[in-house]
Amino acid sequence: MESRTRTHPNAPDAPPLAFPLPAAARHAGISIRTLRYAIARGEIAVHRPSSRPVVLATDLQAWLEGAPADRAAAPRRPATGRAA
Repeated sequence: MESRTRTHPNAPDAPPLAFPLPAAARHAGISIRTLRYAIARGEIAVHRPSSRPVVLATDLQAWLEGAPADRAAAPRRPATGRAA
């Protein structure tokens, strides 16, 4: 019979469930300002289990997955201006 072991969610090698805002920004590779703007727009929920606000890792991941993949891939408008 196989022995099943479960990792406790707070084990040292388990991924974090939530991040304080500065750590969430670093983890996502964005500035704290960008994170705060996304929160202000209601794109990312903030939880306050204590006096420090946190962002759930799942919410941060969902927001990142919903972001545009590459702005350079967007269709470009034709240049307007002087005719050659």
